[in-house]
Amino acid sequence: MLLAMYAYPGGVVFTPLMVGASAWILRNHLRRTALSWGIAIAIAGMGAFPLARQLLDGRVGARFAQASLLNDVDLQTLATKRIERDVEWGIPWFLDHPYALAARRAVDAYAGHFNPTYLFTRGDDQPRHHGTDTGQLYLWDAPLILAGMVILARRRTHPAYQFTGLWLLIGPVPASLATEAPHAVRSIVMLPAWYLAAGIGAVAIWNRLRSGKRVASNLIASPTITSPVPTWRRRLAPVIASVYLSLLVPTVAYYAWATTRYYSLEYAPYWLDGTLEAFAYAQSRVDDGTFRRIIIPSHTQSIYLYALWATRYAPSRYLGHGGTGQIDLSPVETLKFDPFEQRAVMWNEETGSPDNLYIFINFGGRQPPSRARIIHSVRDHRGEVRAVLFTLSD
Repeated sequence: MLLAMYAYPGGVVFTPLMVGASAWILRNHLRRTALSWGIAIAIAGMGAFPLARQLLDGRVGARFAQASLLNDVDLQTLATKRIERDVEWGIPWFLDHPYALAARRAVDAYAGHFNPTYLFTRGDDQPRHHGTDTGQLYLWDAPLILAGMVILARRRTHPAYQFTGLWLLIGPVPASLATEAPHAVRSIVMLPAWYLAAGIGAVAIWNRLRSGKRVASNLIASPTITSPVPTWRRRLAPVIASVYLSLLVPTVAYYAWATTRYYSLEYAPYWLDGTLEAFAYAQSRVDDGTFRRIIIPSHTQSIYLYALWATRYAPSRYLGHGGTGQIDLSPVETLKFDPFEQRAVMWNEETGSPDNLYIFINFGGRQPPSRARIIHSVRDHRGEVRAVLFTLSD
């Protein structure tokens, strides 16, 4: 429980909900296990104390605010425009309040996590989260999961099946409250539940083909219902299973082929391929004395992470310069860690200096300024210029 809460921000939402669901499932046994539950809750409470402190001082809240639907700029703009029109037309405006719009988007996002195209063929909108021409799961898994969902619905009164079903229902909640949903990483907690459902489905199908059992007797407490099974079907069952298993080979083979052959070419921009090489080159020019400072225009706050990784920057040295906390303390969001300086740059007002080397990451259609004197360019696997290093002319 504690590991889940500390592993990823979504765990702070998912874990309490899942623990509550487990308590509800086992409500008839709580009296007998009250002491164990009490000890577990006490341990979890003590272990979560540092996280609670971060929540109170705003560090955890800052991350939630960054990804929250309520802070989405497009949603706020749309709500403002709709409310203005509603007031002008004299109709109730509360249905277009940001909370109302966010609630409708959250419902849509929640349902999107069960969309077959998201699960099996297309994946989410971020190519970093899935392979080429694939979804979040193998298409091969679909029949087993479908069968498993049928069994979960039929056996919904049994605690084991209730647990799996509630796991699937609770899994999308953290991602549904954030932007960019459905989101594979924020809903990754669903993955074990999907394959539990697939396992249940696989056992049920096998038993139905082989022995006529409608459900797997080793998975439920109630007696198994059977019906006569023709001899030919019993003999055919292993053949069907073998054919089905053989489909896994081309599925995995295509995934491996597409990932190694196409992925690095087609999705290079999403990984900012070439950025690490650009920062390593920039550091080498400082080391040889050509430049003293490397300026990183603030296209996005996370770019500095590439500089830290590419140069194997010592964490103690980074923290000694003030660390990432500098961004919170500075109104212009300047981040300094010698020789790097990430900040907003107004190119028309920027004074050129022979000591400064600018590193411009090419993404989102951005282009270097007209005053740039190109020193070096770095291309990604597709052959496109990903980073440009330059000085500024006076």
